[in-house]
Amino acid sequence: MKRLAIFVAAVAGVVGFDARTRAAGVDELPMEIASYLFDPALIDAKLPVGLSAYREWKSQKALPWTFAFVGSKRFGSWSEAALKKARDELEPKWANFGLSRALIAPPAAANDAQASQQIRELADKGVDAILVVCCDSSSGLNDAIKYAHDKGSLTVPLLGYSTSPYALNVTTNFALEGQEIADQMSDDLHDKGNVLVVGGFLRNEDSQALDRGVKVGLTKHPNLRLVGDIAVEGGADAARAATEAWLKSHRDPVDAVIVRAGADAEILKAFSAAVRKIPVVMIGDDIASLCDWRHNLDGNRRAFIGWPPAAETALAWNVAMRTLQGQGPKTQSILAESITISSYTVKNQVPEDCRLDADAWFPVDDEVWTNRHTLDSYFLRPADPTHYKP
Repeated sequence: MKRLAIFVAAVAGVVGFDARTRAAGVDELPMEIASYLFDPALIDAKLPVGLSAYREWKSQKALPWTFAFVGSKRFGSWSEAALKKARDELEPKWANFGLSRALIAPPAAANDAQASQQIRELADKGVDAILVVCCDSSSGLNDAIKYAHDKGSLTVPLLGYSTSPYALNVTTNFALEGQEIADQMSDDLHDKGNVLVVGGFLRNEDSQALDRGVKVGLTKHPNLRLVGDIAVEGGADAARAATEAWLKSHRDPVDAVIVRAGADAEILKAFSAAVRKIPVVMIGDDIASLCDWRHNLDGNRRAFIGWPPAAETALAWNVAMRTLQGQGPKTQSILAESITISSYTVKNQVPEDCRLDADAWFPVDDEVWTNRHTLDSYFLRPADPTHYKP
């Protein structure tokens, strides 16, 4: 069901999908969603996909509802972009409908322990919905989410996921996306060449799933050779240092690099410093990799957009609002599908004076990331949340 070029939706099933292996709740989704995004063979085994605890739940509190945002220092620029979207656009939008009031956003949490403390404090204040950038560990927020639930507060993790039965996750199928990244790189290299993988944040399960997906995807292309696999826990500077060290001890030619978003420019600096051929870099939804492509446009390439912070935050807010209204989410996790964009889109939407060291993200339209029709299918009683009347 891969979406291609200028944000055109397409539907495709997965051959061999066995509906009997699906979790309860998933079997209520349209087949084109269930068979693709929830295929048991391609999904992270820990990702909760059972029945949502909020199927028959509805907020008993009077409007307007209070929303909160718990950010993450660990996911720096992604978390900052998500908060900016929530504060600058979503808060005034939903306040205009009379459905929410001023957003509460404590300082970004350094780890799960601090995020858990913030969730508990927000629940004690009577916050109705807590969006939280998730997490060091899929179980790290579970106790706090249960505490919030018992206080009447809904917690919606985004980017990553929580295994708490009281969480309502908004995320992506990272294992599937890893395979799609490998497929994209195969296209970029015309299915032949040496690939270096520079992974990041491998302590959390979604990053592990993404990494596994990339490795599985590369095995589907026998003429792509994995020459190095560098694990990095830290930011772009750490990725550059680790790559420099690898290049000093390995003389294998590198034709392409699959790298965690945001580190692209620093990775290329490492190759320049080592006087090595500049490789093809996976183009993701960070502006740094898109800017490199903008300066060297190749009409045959595509950019992989897998986790746009602004659009994913808008989706999480919409999911929370629908759930508070009693629309009844079918599953514990609501998955968004990645998209690809063409050189035409990059030329027209990425400024020519963009910077290779930009710490920003490509803006994806909210309706493109998850359109209303698709989101309706995740709820038992779908309705336009902007028209809600108690």
